[in-house]
Amino acid sequence: MARIYLSSTFEDLKDCRAAAYRTLRKLGHDVISMEDYVASGQRPLAQCLADVAGCDACVGLVAWRLGFVPAGHAQSITELELLEAERHGLPCLVFLLDDDAPWPPAMVDDDRRPVLALRKRLRDRFTVAAFHGASELAGAVATAAARLFQHRDEAAEDALPEDIDLYRNCVGRFAGELERDIRFYGLATAALVAATLVALALALAASPESTRWLIGAGALVFASTSPLPAVTMRAVRKKKALLDGYADELRKERPARAAVQSVRRFLEGQLQQAGVRAT
Repeated sequence: MARIYLSSTFEDLKDCRAAAYRTLRKLGHDVISMEDYVASGQRPLAQCLADVAGCDACVGLVAWRLGFVPAGHAQSITELELLEAERHGLPCLVFLLDDDAPWPPAMVDDDRRPVLALRKRLRDRFTVAAFHGASELAGAVATAAARLFQHRDEAAEDALPEDIDLYRNCVGRFAGELERDIRFYGLATAALVAATLVALALALAASPESTRWLIGAGALVFASTSPLPAVTMRAVRKKKALLDGYADELRKERPARAAVQSVRRFLEGQLQQAGVRAT
């Protein structure tokens, strides 16, 4: 049915992981978990994030251990996996061990401040559910997964004709605006480079030999440290490519409702960035 990534620390939640894994498998889902790497919290981050991106949903379990923090990162690998799932628009089912649930002291971090901060961030960012043990977690995971994929199946129905027409028009309008932005920033980048070259040529023609090298170096530094038009144009091109993908989906004779909803989220995000309240 679906491909689900199971994320958590390992030793402290071994029984809970096993319960969640069995439950999801019984429901017919394909489960990807750290057991597919090694029986350790220190699995390769890049591979984990790639696997998260290839899934349909992510299940996160957190008790009283922060877990492995990869080099160069401030967050634990469990949090990074959930954030990666969120970045790809995947639903995240997050389960926190209840604050009052009995738990072995050996499975609690000596300094609980980092894991307390993590639990707060997860509560603020996701809809979370509490559990007291493996058996309760299994039931909660089964219920949440069933509801999630029931809604997903409903969303996969065909979109209404009026929705299709509305969002095709919106896509066309935003695509036209982005095309104009691309032309504008392209011209701005060309003008910046041309102005730099003209200033350099004039300075070299009018200045003594002793200062020409300094002026040339300054002009090159100016050109290399003024990337705003080029950087902005790349960002606009990336946004245009995303929108083109939605447009291709909507050009189908009977696009899925999920495609229309994706366009809705994109357009609402554009309106929010422009300071306009979507209605």
